[in-house]
Amino acid sequence: MVRHAGRLHAWRNACPHIDGAPMAWRKDAYTNAAGTHIVCSAHGAQFEPATGRCVQGPCLGQALSAIEMDIRSDGSVWLRAH
Repeated sequence: MVRHAGRLHAWRNACPHIDGAPMAWRKDAYTNAAGTHIVCSAHGAQFEPATGRCVQGPCLGQALSAIEMDIRSDGSVWLRAH
């Protein structure tokens, strides 16, 4: 899950270039240093946080798989089962 421009977005922790390749380059670290893009540790691919679309790397034009979620009135976040 990432917060971008005040909104939460949930993405499956797998690069579309090689299904199942984990994204984090270290525990709970998914973005580049500037926090502007989600980055795949295996390939260096960069994804837009709001859309999941790959904008640089071997999976250019592909996208991360979204995970549906509910944000409750108490602020808790619940991910929906697939």
